Amino acid sequence: RSRTPTTEFSTKIEMIRNVCSTIKTLQHLDVSGNDLQELPLDIALLTDLESLNCSHNQLHEIPDLFEELKYLKDLDLSFNLLKEIVEGGWIPANC
Repeated sequence: RSRTPTTEFSTKIEMIRNVCSTIKTLQHLDVSGNDLQELPLDIALLTDLESLNCSHNQLHEIPDLFEELKYLKDLDLSFNLLKEIVEGGWIPANC
């Protein structure tokens, strides 16, 4: 059974949502190289998250809900379509 790009994208997002809702103590999450155009809001449920790799996707913007990730130390947003990241915004100072 072949998948259309929309179905494949939906499946990737659903998989990330499932991981976020079932493994809330996750400390490292790598969603790189998935052609994601958006990040699911469910990532904010991972309050113990220390490392998040979102590189090599198609992200245009990053939701500000990540201010909930108090332990986040390593955030990789490289190789996306981001135009700017506001300094002093929601990204924790320790990143």
